[in-house]
Amino acid sequence: MKSKLKRVFTILSNALMVLIIIFAALISIMSLNAKQNDNVPSLFGYYTFSIQTDSMEGTINPGDFIIGEEVEDPYNLEEGTVITFVTVNDKGQYYLNTHTIITVEREGNLVQYETQGDNEEYPDQRRVAPGDIVAVWTGVRIPLLGYVVTFLSGQLGFFLCIVLPVLLYTIWQVYKLVVAISQNQKQKILEEASTQTSDELKQAIINEYLAKQKALEEAKEQEKE
Repeated sequence: MKSKLKRVFTILSNALMVLIIIFAALISIMSLNAKQNDNVPSLFGYYTFSIQTDSMEGTINPGDFIIGEEVEDPYNLEEGTVITFVTVNDKGQYYLNTHTIITVEREGNLVQYETQGDNEEYPDQRRVAPGDIVAVWTGVRIPLLGYVVTFLSGQLGFFLCIVLPVLLYTIWQVYKLVVAISQNQKQKILEEASTQTSDELKQAIINEYLAKQKALEEAKEQEKE
């Protein structure tokens, strides 16, 4: 029973470690891509975002992890489309925002989008130009995972939840390897000692038999005399 539980635990721990490594690899790849795409994490044309505010609550909630896809034609989006775009606040700081298109404004070749958060009373003050659009929401959202990804994206979270477990797992595997090698060497020593003991015992029996035979022969010779 204990051996079965140990085997199951080993399989589960190995599977968990593989998932951690895959997750770490994905985060690393997305982080590298983010540095090349204005700090927007992407993978194979899809973008991931962690929602921090409640401006879209009811549709997208704070802490949600959402997936957007690259916009093929940012000049022909329709009302009701949820987009992630680059905007700027009153302090001149650029940031990403995810809101719904409520009006498409066209004037000649000029296209602008009026956006609004589904949980907000008024539209956004700034219009969104096609060039400011990063992605269109695919409709995929995973509740609370955004908080996790945000934490893991930081240095402390990445170290505690990914680097440290991988490091401890590696140390554990090295320890098991050293123990296995030590036990193997011990087993070899015992087998050699057992073989040597067996040979010595056989030789002792043979010597004893020869000594008895010699004693019998000497006794017979003395009787003849």
